[in-house]
Amino acid sequence: VEVLPFAPGVVTDHLLALGAAMVDRRADLSDNGGVLLDAHFGEITDPAGLAAGLSAILGVVEHGIFLADLVSTVVIADPDGSVEVLGRPL
Repeated sequence: VEVLPFAPGVVTDHLLALGAAMVDRRADLSDNGGVLLDAHFGEITDPAGLAAGLSAILGVVEHGIFLADLVSTVVIADPDGSVEVLGRPL
């Protein structure tokens, strides 16, 4: 979750209220200078609902939930260097 520089504390509280088991702050900033938070939600059973909840938090710039209507190809890279490309017909 990318967060405005003045909002990580407040956003972390909201992420926990949304059901995150843990929130970690990354040492690096985003390309835009935003704070990056890793929110650990476990299995997400309602991605659209969680995406809406994240977007509604003041101070959140963007999150990493990409719903099906936005994605046509998924690239999965493993640490061993193998890559799997999954796509759907257009």
